[in-house]
Amino acid sequence: MTTQHMVVAEHVCRSYRGPAGPVTALDDVSFTLAAGRVILLLGANGAGKSTLVHIACQVLKPDSGRISLGITRGSELGWCSQTQMIDWWATVYGNVYLGPRLGGSNRKEAAAAARAALELVGLAELGNRHCDSLSGGQLQRVQVARALAGRKKLIFLDEPTVGLDADTSLALLDELLERARAGATVVIATHELDLVERHCDEVLLLERGRLVDHTVPAEFIRGWSTEEVAELSHEGELTEEQLATLKRFAVSIEQVRPFRARVARGQSHRLLQALSAMTAVTGFRLESPGLREAFLKYRENGVGE
Repeated sequence: MTTQHMVVAEHVCRSYRGPAGPVTALDDVSFTLAAGRVILLLGANGAGKSTLVHIACQVLKPDSGRISLGITRGSELGWCSQTQMIDWWATVYGNVYLGPRLGGSNRKEAAAAARAALELVGLAELGNRHCDSLSGGQLQRVQVARALAGRKKLIFLDEPTVGLDADTSLALLDELLERARAGATVVIATHELDLVERHCDEVLLLERGRLVDHTVPAEFIRGWSTEEVAELSHEGELTEEQLATLKRFAVSIEQVRPFRARVARGQSHRLLQALSAMTAVTGFRLESPGLREAFLKYRENGVGE
């Protein structure tokens, strides 16, 4: 592994025993993640995302293959699981403080790291509370704060924005992007694609344990999304006959005025030409698909089924 490679997965396989027999969680998964990147780990429930994260963090062992990490100490690894992993005897502050302290930071450094992490997730005022008095969303915040406290070079976060309000979620994602730009590698598994889209550099797509795609967001969108939305403002009312004509150039019509239609990618000009021949067009706006739309189209098409 070179210094530029923070995660190298080589032919990772993992299965578990289900009620009807063996179930494959990961099937020959290989990839390399560089330093200084934010990676979106994407897939439906049961795709293998959590299993992959658990193997990378050495909570699980693969049946075959391996994952190598470009860190020298465990304190350089931050991890937030969907499963609650809380030191119930400690306070909120204590849970977060222990991470950097046990990782080698002195008391002053650990205290500063804990306070900054709790501020980031909106728990600064609850530091003295015991964790058994917190809600599920607040417990998730504690785990996120613990994963981020200290000098982490590699961070794995499984659904980190669950239970966070929009402002806190965006502040968290901005912090993760800033850490990546400073050299850390951040892997986020989440279904909240609208939130994370502008923060991620790469997409890893899993489907039933297999790696389907590993690319940058723009290529992922181009590869899996086939449609875009055109909105056209126009003079006058459209007749039923005119709408029937316009429908020939659209996948579906979403709204009549202003006229909004879902069209095949790259074909909006045909719709514009058709409407311009009927009436004066006073405005045109094209909405390109995002990660969420591309992933939904991928699932809709049944790829990997």
